[in-house]
Amino acid sequence: MAKRLWNDEYWSDPDRLGLSFDAMGLYFYLCCNTHTQASGVYRLHLDVACFESRMDAKRLLVGMVELEQRDLIVYDGDEHLMWVKTFFKEQQGSWKFTLAAVRQVITLESDGFKNGWFAHNKKLLSKPDVAKRVQEECETYGLELGKLLEAKISEIPVSHLFTPNAKPAEKPTPERKPRKKQPPVNDGQADSLISEWSRLFRSGKSRVTPKRISKARARLKNWSLEQLRECLTGYHSDKWWRDNANANEFLTMFASDERVEAGIMKSQTTTASVTTETDELFSQAEKEMTEHSISLDDAPF
Repeated sequence: MAKRLWNDEYWSDPDRLGLSFDAMGLYFYLCCNTHTQASGVYRLHLDVACFESRMDAKRLLVGMVELEQRDLIVYDGDEHLMWVKTFFKEQQGSWKFTLAAVRQVITLESDGFKNGWFAHNKKLLSKPDVAKRVQEECETYGLELGKLLEAKISEIPVSHLFTPNAKPAEKPTPERKPRKKQPPVNDGQADSLISEWSRLFRSGKSRVTPKRISKARARLKNWSLEQLRECLTGYHSDKWWRDNANANEFLTMFASDERVEAGIMKSQTTTASVTTETDELFSQAEKEMTEHSISLDDAPF
């Protein structure tokens, strides 16, 4: 994890007076994020900057425009290259740091950023204690330091952050799939279902209300009336559902398709249980009659 130097006069620096709090905070982020390089030039995608700085795209762009107008940053939107122009000056310490910055800039593919960076930091790179080392580093890559330091103004990059005359790209309109037409629901079926529920759980005293009609219609789109009646039978077979007035409210029992499935499962489980019990009783009676030599024809039933 790289450590960065920071001056406690940052907030009172004349170069930043008048900047908004967003622009000040953004500049701090641009100097201290994990993508920074010793030169102050590094790749930064705006969506990553939005995520890490917790700023939405609009706030981020407005802050970047402020910083660009003060000549504090340059951003190439085509190459996603950020240059914090004061970074190298503020962070420069040993000659090793300087050489690391020079080495990184020399390997940039953008000649504009490369020439611009050397021209901007000409005074710092011309100091006697570092000039010779920088010259040797440049020669390693077949470059002449003198030519880099004398870069013309036209070679210094211009931000591609905004193109004032460009029209915003039109977003393609997504194709909307036509909705499948559901067969019309017969209100007589909804009334019948509510009446059946009222008979089982409210002794026939509950009314047919608009909300219950709406809920019944919704379930009848995916289930037949016979299935929904089977659902009612299943819930009615459970003592807890019969005794709990809040749970056995029509709107609750038919709140979703999952509730309907649960009721049908209860009905099927109960039916299977009753059938099994009946079969066991019949087998036991048949066994007893056999033991007493009684045939089924002589049985009272």
